[in-house]
Parts: sequence; C-alpha cells; structure tokens
Amino acid sequence: MGWRDIQHDDAAQAEEKQEAFDGLEELETQFAQDMDELHAAFRERAARENQRFADVTDTDYYFCVCFRSQEQMVEFCESVGLNPDEIYIDGKEFAKKIRRAINTPDPQMPRRQSGWKELQDRAMDG
Repeated sequence: MGWRDIQHDDAAQAEEKQEAFDGLEELETQFAQDMDELHAAFRERAARENQRFADVTDTDYYFCVCFRSQEQMVEFCESVGLNPDEIYIDGKEFAKKIRRAINTPDPQMPRRQSGWKELQDRAMDG
C-alpha cells in the first residue's frame, strides 16, 4: 500500500464522515422541527383546556330582577307564566316565556372518567 492509497483512503473516510455529519445535521434539524410542532400542539391543547375550564367554572351567567314588593314580583311571574314560589328560574325557560331565542350553545361539561364511582366509593370507605 503506497502513499497515494493512504491519501485516497483518508479522503474516502473524510467524505464518509462528512456525509454522516450532514445526515446528523439534517436529523437534528428535523428533530427540532418535530419538537416545535409538538410544543405548539401542547400549547394549543393547554389553551383549549384553559378555555374549557373557564367555561365550566364561570359564575357570571346569572342576573337578578328585583321588584319593590312581593306582590309586584308575583304579578310579574304570573303574567309571564312563571311560578312565583321558585327563586331560581332556568334562563332558557324564562327566555321561552318572554318569547326570546337563546342561540348560544351550552358549554361542554367535563365528563367523569370510567372508574370515578369506584374511586369515590373507596375514598368514602376511608
């Protein structure tokens, strides 16, 4: 094996190393892009979960109507077909009685996961 053969082998090895390095750079770039997409998906999911939590725990969905006397309140309730003995009235029922449409959909309530009842029973058994 002569000097030229050694130089040729060194050049071939250097080229193989460079190709491997280039492949690793491409892999690293692709991995970084995949991680960016994954992080974006997690951020989007977290934002949706935060909004869902806000929707189901919001307490700003009611109002109070006050009259000067109980007689006025009874008169009003009876005039629109509501039971004056009920102090809490479903908003959709009230809207129907005064002939107003509610077009906004109800918020999605979280569902209990399977096994919830069993877990609750265990907790109560102590």
